Amino acid sequence: MSQEAVLDLAAIWLRRAEWQPTLFANELRRLDLLKLEPGWPCEPFHLRIHRNQAFEFVASVLGPFLAFGGRRAEIAYSDYDDSLALHVEGRADVDLLWLDFERYRDRLAPRELVAWLLERVQSLRARSEAPILVADCAATDAAAQELNDGLRNLAQVVPGVRIVPLSQIGAELGARTFDRRAARVTGMTLSDAACLRAARALGLVWLPAALAPRLKAIALDLDNTLYSGVLGEDGPAGLQLTAMHLELQRKLLRLREQGVFLALASRNEKVDVDRLFAERPDMPLRPEHFSATSIAFRAKASGLREIAAELRIGVDALLFVEDNPGEMAVVATEVPGVKMLHAADPALTARALDFYPGLQGYPPGRDDLRRVADVAASAQREQAARSAQSPEAYLRSLEVVLTFATNRRADLERLAELSNKTNQFNTAFLRLSEAQVAKRLADPLCRTISVSLRDRLSDSGIVGALFLRQASSTLVADEIVISCRALGRNVEHAIVTEALRRALEELPASEVRFAFREGPRNGPARAFLAEYAGRAPGADGVSVSWDPGRAARLFERLPVTVVHEEGS
Repeated sequence: MSQEAVLDLAAIWLRRAEWQPTLFANELRRLDLLKLEPGWPCEPFHLRIHRNQAFEFVASVLGPFLAFGGRRAEIAYSDYDDSLALHVEGRADVDLLWLDFERYRDRLAPRELVAWLLERVQSLRARSEAPILVADCAATDAAAQELNDGLRNLAQVVPGVRIVPLSQIGAELGARTFDRRAARVTGMTLSDAACLRAARALGLVWLPAALAPRLKAIALDLDNTLYSGVLGEDGPAGLQLTAMHLELQRKLLRLREQGVFLALASRNEKVDVDRLFAERPDMPLRPEHFSATSIAFRAKASGLREIAAELRIGVDALLFVEDNPGEMAVVATEVPGVKMLHAADPALTARALDFYPGLQGYPPGRDDLRRVADVAASAQREQAARSAQSPEAYLRSLEVVLTFATNRRADLERLAELSNKTNQFNTAFLRLSEAQVAKRLADPLCRTISVSLRDRLSDSGIVGALFLRQASSTLVADEIVISCRALGRNVEHAIVTEALRRALEELPASEVRFAFREGPRNGPARAFLAEYAGRAPGADGVSVSWDPGRAARLFERLPVTVVHEEGS
């Protein structure tokens, strides 16, 4: 990387830090937002708006929020249309339904309106594989609440649909939510304050969540971040823990409860940090809440790389929260891809956690909740591996159980999530959306197999996905994804072989072809395919003749229990 590029990375993140007081302000100001012009490249995406009211007053300030996360929207508008004819010409990466529900009040009861919207959303889903966002009703009366409850149920019925809660904005702003006097001029009843908050919610939360996987971890500085003061100078008793520091720590704990790892990255002596937690029981965050730590007088860039490696995630899935801009500049140049949040003020930092791209807007999955506990057990597994006499003895000591489910619709969200991981074990990087996974689940020539893993130390949940289809006399593995949490337990062969055996019972074939696409981090997947097939995959993947006895011979030597569950 050239010196100019290094300096650019530092300048970009420092510039983003300067934007934070404007983007995360309690009261947003349109003029302040319009002054923000990104000096960094932003990845374009196509946003298609289906509407019966104006969106332009939101779109005019959407840019800075998207740019903070490195994105830029190219917007295509429908006509103003109460009937939602849903013209879907051209490409869309996200579809957004932006409706003034008051226009339907005199014609349809809330239940009837939800039923009609369900039919319209299903029609859109049949013609678009993009994520669909539906903005709910910002009003707070009983009819609006009934409508919004129905919309949330709608999102459970149609794959790839998320509800954008304008109702939260309505609850926050109260009487300031609407400006009906200006509706004849603006084409909408939402006030300017509501439009600004809607732009923030869309630009920082809901659009990023529709376009990219969730951030997996937050690495936290200590001094002047989680409290006011410097531990090495003030000692534990001299540190100030304000009400906003307490709120910040509680929000971090709530994110951890949703499956986001917390880690410490601090320039302090470990003995001092131990004293801090021992002598300050008023801190909500405790040592057991951190899944990884880097506490030493050394460059934080090195510590962040070690934290990512220990958590088995890429640095691009890590958010670093730090109060020192100089430290941020160094990390930006030495750990490209890491996300950063400048912790200049605890109130602003706490609010930023509600909006930082990649943290919010994701449905809480049962496997997310297991992730933190599963990683906590990894040290015990590593100890078992070191002391075992053989890989087979190691597996036997873990008492591994693999559970396979075929075409189970309840696993749809997790299957799409796995497909979208930038993972060490991803053979093709298909990046399937929930709608695309749903189509495969319904296709009689496809078999989509989810694989769950548990051992005596923890339940890892769904760690693997195989997307298979029959093509003449060949079973094609369009994609195989195995979570990094499963790697190291020597179960990759068992996962792939048993899934193929199960699929071939229903889709007979004499040959299996593995699609493969080279990625920046999927060397382990390439190495596995080379070993499995006896030769390295090429541009068109690699094929093997299926040996019906392969599974039997494998499981004769692998002490792994296999369970099959019915799809549903």
